[in-house]
Amino acid sequence: MKKIVLILSFILSTFTQASFTETEALSMFSDLLGQLKVGKTYVLTETGTITRNGTYLCDYNGKVKNTLQEINGDLYTISIRSISNFNDSCKQQIDYEDIEVISANNMAEDFFLFQDILANENGIDINIDTTKKEISYSVDSNQVFTVSYKGLNIFQYEAMITEGGESSGSDLSYSSGKPVYSEM
Repeated sequence: MKKIVLILSFILSTFTQASFTETEALSMFSDLLGQLKVGKTYVLTETGTITRNGTYLCDYNGKVKNTLQEINGDLYTISIRSISNFNDSCKQQIDYEDIEVISANNMAEDFFLFQDILANENGIDINIDTTKKEISYSVDSNQVFTVSYKGLNIFQYEAMITEGGESSGSDLSYSSGKPVYSEM
C-alpha cells in the first residue's frame, strides 16, 4: 500500500507544477481583499465589438460595479451590478444584479488549481513573492512580466493583469480591450 501511495505521489507531482504554495496564494488574496472598504464601489469598464461570422455588428460597452456590502470574518459580501450597452444594429441593454460572497481562502484554492491548468496545458508558470508583494508570470522559464500587487485591491489587480479577450459561441464573437478601473 505504501508503494502505491509513493508512486501516486510521484505521478501527481510530475503533473502539478505550481511554483507557489496555497499559503502564498492565500496571503496574496488576503492582501488584495484587505484593501476593500465597506460601502465603496469599484468599477471595471470595458469596450469591444461584436461580430457574426466575422461581420461587424456593433460596439459593446460594459460596466461592472462591485460594492462591498459587509465583511464577516473572512467572508466578503459584494453586490455586483453589470450593465452592458450595445449600439448600432444591436441596440440592446443588458442589466443584471447579483450578490456574491467570497473569501481569500476560496480564491487562493481556485487560483492554485488554475495555475496547474496554466502550467500543464500552456507551459505558464506563476510565482508569488509575498515579501515584495509581486506576482510573476513565466513561459518556458522566460519571465514574461511581473506585477506588484502592493496596495492594490482585487479589482485593481484584475484590471491590471487583464489584457483583453475574445469569446465566441455559435456564430457570434465578442472581443474586448483591457478593462479600465475606477472607484465611486
